Amino acid sequence: MNEDEIKRDAAIKKTEMFSSLADLAQIGIFVTDPDGNYQYVNAFWLNLTGFEMKEALGPGWIEAVHPDDRVAVLDSWNKAIREGGEFRAEYRFRAKNGKETWVYSIADAQRGPDGKVLRYGGINIDISERKDIEEKLAATNKLLVETQSVAGLGSYVMDIATGKWSASEPLNRVFGVDENHVHSTDEWVAILHPDNREEMVNYFKNEVLGKVGTFNKEYRIVRPIDKQERWVHGLGRLELDSDGRPAKMYGTIQDITDRHAAEETIRSKEKLYHSLFENMLNGFAYCKMVFNEKNEPQDFQYLEVNPAFERQTGLKNVKGKMVSEVIPGIKESDPELLARYGRVALSQAPESFEIYLKSLGMWFSISVYSPEKGYFVVVFDEITRKKKDEEMVKKEVEEQEKINKLMVGRELEMIELKNRITELEDQLLKK
Repeated sequence: MNEDEIKRDAAIKKTEMFSSLADLAQIGIFVTDPDGNYQYVNAFWLNLTGFEMKEALGPGWIEAVHPDDRVAVLDSWNKAIREGGEFRAEYRFRAKNGKETWVYSIADAQRGPDGKVLRYGGINIDISERKDIEEKLAATNKLLVETQSVAGLGSYVMDIATGKWSASEPLNRVFGVDENHVHSTDEWVAILHPDNREEMVNYFKNEVLGKVGTFNKEYRIVRPIDKQERWVHGLGRLELDSDGRPAKMYGTIQDITDRHAAEETIRSKEKLYHSLFENMLNGFAYCKMVFNEKNEPQDFQYLEVNPAFERQTGLKNVKGKMVSEVIPGIKESDPELLARYGRVALSQAPESFEIYLKSLGMWFSISVYSPEKGYFVVVFDEITRKKKDEEMVKKEVEEQEKINKLMVGRELEMIELKNRITELEDQLLKK
């Protein structure tokens, strides 16, 4: 065997070894001529595409690329061939059976001693799993962004050493800044409401960083974009370095302006109602009725009373106590009161009435209703004096009626006497 035959035999063996190794590889391998026409693909490449070797050679390989990606891949490939440069691209293969596979393709020129391109060698790495993860992550991020936007909530990560922080898009909208805004502690301080600025700076410095605590604070900002004043709720958790010092802070900031306004309205109404409750002239009591197994009222508990209750009844410190404890024997002395309250608490039909309580020796005008079955509210006025005045007026009227009757009787007698005298005078004249 001469030297040329030995070299040829060695080349054949080398090619066979390369082919065998290439077929064992779990990546697609391809080799092209200087013009980019495929001369070889390995078994993995054929398995990805479902092609036969003869279908892949020459320009046939492009038919394995997904139609939606084909133009972009060809443009990039032809550019690399023209410039003799590197080719890198992510695209999809669509096999004959319809299966789609994402690949990351890399190819580079192999040159001879004179610098001319001899061939291109490249690989296709299956990245379908990575793409699937990326798509799921993108969907999750989209859902997160949409959810944060709906909730008026954004997230951030802060580097404590530099004071720089990154923010989600919803947080930029909450703060009224664009994506090019410099996110730093100085800029955060700048958008704090002037009335809250010193308090918040001290809180962050002393309570969060100083005590390595969590950030949990409601505060006001002034949005740079529209100068609107907004209330936000900030939450943050510190991450410590190996020395136990704050390194990063992860957190969220939510726009709570609407909630804060609603809470303020509620607080104002509560303050108003409390003022009315405390200053109303009528006595007020909120009670819970106690029934036996036959739903017969046995007792009731005072849950809430106002100052007028004490002024009008003279009963002190009754809140939380049973009426049988406050007024012993009331069930026996004033059974009608217990019966009426029990009826309203069960039926939830309101009643109004006047009643004399023997146990207190007082008259009351009472309106009672039930906000919830088993409970009742009493609004009342102590009317003992009114009743006495009414009784006195009644007696005076009765006395006056008696006097009037006497006077009418006397008038009638006088008229009758006058008539009698007139008759007698007439009789005397006739004689």
